[in-house]
Amino acid sequence: MRVLFVALVVLALGSCSNSLDNKKEEAQNLPMEGITSSGYPYIFHSRNSGEPAKVGSRVTYHQKIQLNDSSIYSSYLQLQPKKAIMPEMVNLPDPVPPDYEALMMMAPGDCLTVIQQLDTFSASVLPRGVTNKDSFTYTMKVLRIQDSASVQQEINTIKAREKTVSDTVALFLKDYKKGSLKGQLTKTDTGVEYKILKKGSGQIPESGQFVKVNYSGHLQSDGSMFDNTFSDAQLFTFRFDRRRVIPAWDEMLSYMQEGDKAIVFIPYEQAYGVAGKPPRIPEKSNLVFFMELQEIVRFSQ
Repeated sequence: MRVLFVALVVLALGSCSNSLDNKKEEAQNLPMEGITSSGYPYIFHSRNSGEPAKVGSRVTYHQKIQLNDSSIYSSYLQLQPKKAIMPEMVNLPDPVPPDYEALMMMAPGDCLTVIQQLDTFSASVLPRGVTNKDSFTYTMKVLRIQDSASVQQEINTIKAREKTVSDTVALFLKDYKKGSLKGQLTKTDTGVEYKILKKGSGQIPESGQFVKVNYSGHLQSDGSMFDNTFSDAQLFTFRFDRRRVIPAWDEMLSYMQEGDKAIVFIPYEQAYGVAGKPPRIPEKSNLVFFMELQEIVRFSQ
């Protein structure tokens, strides 16, 4: 067991090196290496002196999961940290998830690896291709911990902005249907029409770069909102000009600078086509988006 633990921890250290800050170890009650209350072996790679998470706290963190020595998930590759509200122990499944126990031990800046052996699990509950001889390794870096009051304040701020954006879209859509936006919109060769609401000061993304976008999408027919990034406070991250989004988005982002905010009217041919995307987007649906190019990801930084 000890040999396996050391081997997997060496593999996990990559998640705590270039992407993570190695800070001076601080004295804490928990040992740097040990066993959790549910029996999971753990080891801290870096330790800080801050307060650990409590029930009701929201933890923002990066996570890498390995099955034996193979990586099966990494929030770093998705360019988006995870967020979790710490629940009461009584609301957790049995056995308690190892990543939950790990997060409850960690302060902002901490990096820790915890291992879940599968030798006590029935083969019938294990995923296909996984056996009782295997183990999962979770390596986590805590970025931020917010108490419940701070979380609620952030939610209120997000909801207020969500309403402001929806109201803005509704006003522009009303004027668009009345024809009173003529002369204010730029129309592209594909029929997409847009107006830059606020100019940013950054660059236009290059083909293949990852971008982070805030958006609110609505049907032109009745203005109903079908999707947005404000509800869960997570920017939409994707690779630009790689057909990962509707055609109008790739086209629109080729005109936008980092920091730009725009209102965009999209014909169905440049959105989800004749079929639409039921049930939220009916067939032949023309759309209107609020788009904000918040960040171009630069890996060299």
